[in-house]
Amino acid sequence: MLMKTYRELEKLKKEQRAKLLKRFSELKTEQDEVCKQLRDGGDVAILTPRYTELANVLDEVKRELESIGEIYSTDNLAETCGSIEAIWEELFPAERYNLAHILIDRITLFSDHILVDIKHHGLKSLIKDLQSGDDIKAFPYGDGEIIRLNIPVLVKRWNGRKLIIAPDEEKCELEPPEYEPTAMAKRLAQAHKWMELLENCEYSTLSQLGEEFNCDLSKVIKILNLASLSPKIQKLIVEGNAPASMALRKLYGNIPVDWNEQERIFLP
Repeated sequence: MLMKTYRELEKLKKEQRAKLLKRFSELKTEQDEVCKQLRDGGDVAILTPRYTELANVLDEVKRELESIGEIYSTDNLAETCGSIEAIWEELFPAERYNLAHILIDRITLFSDHILVDIKHHGLKSLIKDLQSGDDIKAFPYGDGEIIRLNIPVLVKRWNGRKLIIAPDEEKCELEPPEYEPTAMAKRLAQAHKWMELLENCEYSTLSQLGEEFNCDLSKVIKILNLASLSPKIQKLIVEGNAPASMALRKLYGNIPVDWNEQERIFLP
């Protein structure tokens, strides 16, 4: 994988240099032609600014050629790849998503195993490292550009959630997963907290409440409306079992007063 990356960098450098050299040659030819016209008595008012413009562009191209620099060595690349764990911790979720999609073609979850299709044949050595024993199988798939991992697992429900566990953990006593409220649950809790503050007259207006929490009036109203959701919907949100279709963006719209109507709209 490192050697392939090195070759790609080398190829990119050569392509960039070739384009810049071609551009430099074209500009120099035009500059020489302008110079010739000046010597032959051409219009100085027109040709001189053009000559200066070409000289400036040529300087820029020279700087670009110099900035291409040296190719990274394989040691540099190995060091970079070795720090991927630290890099991963610093990535935003969207960047992690993009990186995963660069490497992974598809993940298919079955009741007793997971199939992970990894795109690049250059990851064969990494796949070998992942094969700790006979449980995980790796084999070419499709056109040979995909390596498929077959990982045995068990899918079980626990405390209202689905857990994916390894077969050798089946007999272990399962502990309830640490509760981590969803963004929707946090907003619902915020709505009830704000309602309590208003009911206790700690803030006389919604504008004052918004100023205190650095939130504009329209957002304050949208959040407070969550407290009027039906008990059934609120229970699902708190437990983290709200349907995927019930996004915050949808709840921020107009919420009917009638609980049955709410459940008809928001629940499948």
